[in-house]
Amino acid sequence: MITLNLHGHVAEIVLDRPKAHNALSTEMAARLAATCAEVADSAARAVVLSSSAERSFCVGADLKERATMTDDDLMRQRPVFRSAFGAVLNLPQPVVAAVHGFALGGGTEFALCCDLVVADPTAVFGLPEVGVGLVPAGGGTQLLQRRVGTARAADLIFTGRMVKERLTKITAEDDHDDHAAGPDNILDPTEIRRLLEATNPGFERTLFLTAFVTGAREGELLALRWTDLELTKEGPGKMAIRRSLSWARLKGEEIRPRYFPPKTKAGRRVIQIPDELVAALKRWKLQCPKSDEELVFPMPDGQPLCRHRLLRTRFYPALARARLRRVTFHSLRHSCASAMIAAGAAITEVQNQLGHSNPSITLGIYSHWFKNAKGCGAVERLAKMALGTLNPETPSEWAVSGHSNGQDVRDAAATA
Repeated sequence: MITLNLHGHVAEIVLDRPKAHNALSTEMAARLAATCAEVADSAARAVVLSSSAERSFCVGADLKERATMTDDDLMRQRPVFRSAFGAVLNLPQPVVAAVHGFALGGGTEFALCCDLVVADPTAVFGLPEVGVGLVPAGGGTQLLQRRVGTARAADLIFTGRMVKERLTKITAEDDHDDHAAGPDNILDPTEIRRLLEATNPGFERTLFLTAFVTGAREGELLALRWTDLELTKEGPGKMAIRRSLSWARLKGEEIRPRYFPPKTKAGRRVIQIPDELVAALKRWKLQCPKSDEELVFPMPDGQPLCRHRLLRTRFYPALARARLRRVTFHSLRHSCASAMIAAGAAITEVQNQLGHSNPSITLGIYSHWFKNAKGCGAVERLAKMALGTLNPETPSEWAVSGHSNGQDVRDAAATA
């Protein structure tokens, strides 16, 4: 039922009940817990959780066994199952789930107990037990939220629907957006100004400023072409997001830059950019290296820039010079969203700016920022309109746009 294979310093724990599609029985759960305890005390440096079944990783609990069990039997089985999931979750080594085929119910939860999930194109994830009134009992309600965010976890748990290939593709969004943006991942406008002041003029300052003001993803910015920009002589301009740069290795091919269209219709968008950023981009265009792709942010030789090089040679050193904590480049996107929310932007405005396919995704990532957002005086203006002291047709008094009127964003842009 459970097989342990050692490959040097890597321990492979194989779910080995192929005729039953690795359905988890009481005996199998007990053996899995015992095997994990053995691996935990071994010299293994990493663990892989895999399957010997041809079409399945694990299909959850053994329903045939459960059909023969009394209520007392079910109560005795519960701690055995908990020990199995807990044993995988608490392994001291890094654990990788190698998933192919169906990973349903407990199969999805086993994958969530691992540190990394590697899934092939046949992989299918889901928690179908909710369809018959059962709560995922292997930690799925907690672990799924931590892995993919509140909104996506709610979608999978409430509907019981199944998704293919990757848990992070539940809504086909960029995988960096999968987790809620906490305070540690955000730079406030004062910190943004410190960062810009510590960056080198030209490439770095323009790229970091563009990332913060527009909220565009790293891959979208590194794929940006000058033809995607509308830099007007006066006033705000426009930025069209049409593609994203990826350096991911495809099977059987060498690593090289590839461009992909946005994953959703909402991801293909046009962002209005303030005149301060327009001016900064115009200045950078005069210095920008020439490239066949007409890239806005290329390497000095005109070739596409790899994100690891961007972080290692540009972004992290700039954070260090500014004496700021280390955050990811994606934090500039989160910082843009939080600044918009703090300025009173509606959830749909933030959604459209970031290119999310659904406002529930935006709310799931930034829910705590909306909770702390200051009111924009809508109730007072409604009262004045009802009493005749405010003209509802006066847009300058009625409409409040967090990003277009947010002074923090304008101040940050002015420092460039």
